[in-house]
Amino acid sequence: MRKTLAARVMKDDYLSLVRTFPLKEIRTQSEHAEALKISGRLIGMTRRLTAGESQYLDVLSLLIREYERAGGRTKLPRAGGTDVLKHLLAEQGMTQKELAHLLGVGESAASMILAGTRELTKSHIDRLSRHFGVGVGAFFG
Repeated sequence: MRKTLAARVMKDDYLSLVRTFPLKEIRTQSEHAEALKISGRLIGMTRRLTAGESQYLDVLSLLIREYERAGGRTKLPRAGGTDVLKHLLAEQGMTQKELAHLLGVGESAASMILAGTRELTKSHIDRLSRHFGVGVGAFFG
């Protein structure tokens, strides 16, 4: 009698979790985020997990690991030189006018560089690299 009750409790816990988030291949960032939330909730429980919860967590962890191993979480666009420059300017609180002065160009040329309609020259890249303390490769996207 006890085995039947324990098996039913385990089955109910497990099925309840499966209904909340089915155990299947994780394919999107939103599914990944939801899987992390559920696994975090299970891992963070102050009480001991039931057998069903533990088995569910084991499989969910494998699915999360497989998604991350496949690069699902690292599919970020590669930053171009202009993107890096904009980030560095924001970090330093520099204005377009200050950029123009640093590069030895007019404000309109600085504006075109930031808009991506004008390329950075080797001289610009050298100055930016020295000013911001980053390698020249940062400006080659």
